[in-house]
Amino acid sequence: DAVRKSVSLLFAAALCVAMLGSGSTARAEDLEVANRWALGLSANPFAGFAPTLEYWTSENFGLSASFSWWYGWSIVGLRGTYLFDTPVNIFTMPARPYAGGGVGFISWYAYNGLASYSSVGAEVFGGLLQPLSDRWSVRGELEAASFGITARHGYRVFSPISVGFGIFYHFPR
Repeated sequence: DAVRKSVSLLFAAALCVAMLGSGSTARAEDLEVANRWALGLSANPFAGFAPTLEYWTSENFGLSASFSWWYGWSIVGLRGTYLFDTPVNIFTMPARPYAGGGVGFISWYAYNGLASYSSVGAEVFGGLLQPLSDRWSVRGELEAASFGITARHGYRVFSPISVGFGIFYHFPR
């Protein structure tokens, strides 16, 4: 658990340095996402690292799929994201807020081999997308998920809230 937190904090610090210290940070309107594919890597303390593929159907709406793994569990997620038009200024850098929801499938295997669990769940999230150029962006988001898991001790609800970060490359049209 300490390794996971350390890696997540290191990743978060690197993204903060990139977002706040880059003199070449683009304006929020410089990144046009409509009809573009993007490939990214997200990280949060709950899910670990998640390679993500997304497609933006318009300037405001995107669909994404991700796969994450961490210690004894893996998660497959599908999301819909709405990117708002009005930028939010953070330290004089305009970023675009976004919000969305998704579904996920979690599979967990206990290391002692005594149990394995799987469940379908839902998530809601919101955050800020900061363009670094017309092809690169970084994101910070708050995510709340809920998974119902039937285990040998009965039904349990697993509802983590986490802060995540990501870096994305947007392919040219």
